[in-house]
Amino acid sequence: MPFIDCEKIAKNILRTVKGGSLAVLTNRDDPSAISYTRQLIKTADKVGIHIEEEVFSSYWLSDGVIRLIQKHNESEVHGILVISPAQNQYEAINQIIPSKRVEGTDADDNPQRVSCTARACVEIIATQTPMLGKNCLIVGYGKNVGKPVSYLLLRRHVGAVTITHRYTKQEDLFSKHIKEADIIISGVGIPHFIRGDYKDKIFIDAGISIVDGRIKGDIDPCLAEFNDVTPVPCGVGPVTTALLLQNVSLAAVGKF
Repeated sequence: MPFIDCEKIAKNILRTVKGGSLAVLTNRDDPSAISYTRQLIKTADKVGIHIEEEVFSSYWLSDGVIRLIQKHNESEVHGILVISPAQNQYEAINQIIPSKRVEGTDADDNPQRVSCTARACVEIIATQTPMLGKNCLIVGYGKNVGKPVSYLLLRRHVGAVTITHRYTKQEDLFSKHIKEADIIISGVGIPHFIRGDYKDKIFIDAGISIVDGRIKGDIDPCLAEFNDVTPVPCGVGPVTTALLLQNVSLAAVGKF
């Protein structure tokens, strides 16, 4: 089977985007953050969203990042995005006011405000199959993928959601949980972690790793022969970006 055409899904979402402005705070010490910012600016320009770019360093205290956030909390931009903060800076993101936190969060009962990455996973699934009654497996229970995806899937009335994590026996994961699932969403960040002899399943790959300068996903690409699989790169990422920009556009008209 060919890989799922996620860029087509992203383009369909971007057709709903009509302007707005976004403050992008980028960690200048992270090459992948710089690369993502360039791509984001290019995509935003195509849909009429203005980007105000700021940079910070991994060596900054969180107070420095908070000052940048507060500056744009009070500015006229419609959204704020912090890309790749260092571990000690991550809590600064909580200072973004809710009406400008367009990237989403794992702690909101409004589906529109849930993590864009999690929403992207579910949007992709919805283009491939009706979800009602399907058995879904989530591999990894992180804040950006596993936790919010489980919430979104249950809102779609899937049959069951099974969640595995680092303490799940690998033997059970491969011989039981994946085997029994119709849809598998993985976000553990281990290159080609999921492999095996499976057929007629949907695999959503939300795990990213860098190996020898190349981007790899959690799902072995060989699984695309008999299953529907999102590619890495150009899979969940473009759909996530499209949903982020859609949120900016909605915020611009007071609907986010």
